Amino acid sequence: MATTICPVCNKATSSTFCEHCGFEIHILPTTVSAEVKAYEKKRIAKYMDRLAKMKEEQEAHETTKRELEELRAEKKAAASVEPSSTEVPIPFPKELVIADKCPVCEAQMTEEQTYCEHCGWTRIIYPQVVPPAIVRMEEERLAKMKEAYQKRLDTERQQATDTKSLNEEIERQKKLVTDVQNKNKELTESNKELFEELFTTKGELSAVNEELGIANGKLDIANKKITTAESERDVAKGNLETEKTEHDKTKELLDAEKRKLSESQRLLQEEKNAHAATKRALEALRKAAPTPRPTPTPNPVNHGEKKGEVVFNGNGKTVKQPLYEGTNVFTAPQGIGCPISGDLFQVEVNGVEVRVFNVNGQTLRVNGREIGPKGKQVYSDDVLTVGNIKVALDLPD
Repeated sequence: MATTICPVCNKATSSTFCEHCGFEIHILPTTVSAEVKAYEKKRIAKYMDRLAKMKEEQEAHETTKRELEELRAEKKAAASVEPSSTEVPIPFPKELVIADKCPVCEAQMTEEQTYCEHCGWTRIIYPQVVPPAIVRMEEERLAKMKEAYQKRLDTERQQATDTKSLNEEIERQKKLVTDVQNKNKELTESNKELFEELFTTKGELSAVNEELGIANGKLDIANKKITTAESERDVAKGNLETEKTEHDKTKELLDAEKRKLSESQRLLQEEKNAHAATKRALEALRKAAPTPRPTPTPNPVNHGEKKGEVVFNGNGKTVKQPLYEGTNVFTAPQGIGCPISGDLFQVEVNGVEVRVFNVNGQTLRVNGREIGPKGKQVYSDDVLTVGNIKVALDLPD
């Protein structure tokens, strides 16, 4: 795409995702509805608020880091001063120094580690007996670090929830724009037909009125012409009834289209539910006890960038094979128990979408739906079935 200015950070970028702040840029039509404009403005505001929260979190982390440095300095100063005559040294609590895990986030640590790579906790090894002030200082330091770590977890969860909500709202607005455009096109064509019928009817009525005037003017001369005029008037009346009937039919067609739209929405919801069920089944397969991997059949050499993995499940075994940018042709791995020999399917990765094609003529389905000759676009966690085996696609978000 051409270079554009990010509405969040006001920096130039040439991608649909800002290279500086990561904001997803939508290229909208010149004319959009007020609802779409309001939504886009709200989306930009939410992302800016998210960046501000991330900055606050970073500042809080720096503050915690400075407090830790101050505590270390106090500890060092306390170690260089003789204990107060009123404070008798006590055994250092064992719960403040756990050998095999971090006391803040409970991540695994070795006895030699003095720094937790997961949350940043610094482990200080004290003597077995220390002044009570040292114990209080260590307890306070641990409490502050736990509080900071919990705040970071809450912020990350909120960010994930906000991102999911934004993505769902984007898809809803895209569908709304498409539906409105289709409806406008349909109404425009219907109005054009109605106007044409209206002008035709007006012309016919004018002709009838003219003939009636001539007949009334010659009433004393030709009674037969009066009868003819009345007959023509009846014809015009029949035309009006026909127009009314056509109008009623048009209304019935519009009502039928509304019912079809409702049915389409219901089918879309069923497809979403089926996708969710498939995703849960895939998670269950991934959580199953791992089994020994047989030696997979190598795929054709592909020098493109790796874009994910293809996971084969069959005969009680699981085999993973890499997925690269470009054309990928897959056969059944050894020991997977697939009765079909030769190439099973082909996966095209072109940077915009991932599409699966059936190359062996056997039945190939994605989430229970058969794949046609033009292939089918797939997404992460979609499940393919080939014969008696299942194939999952593990793609980056």
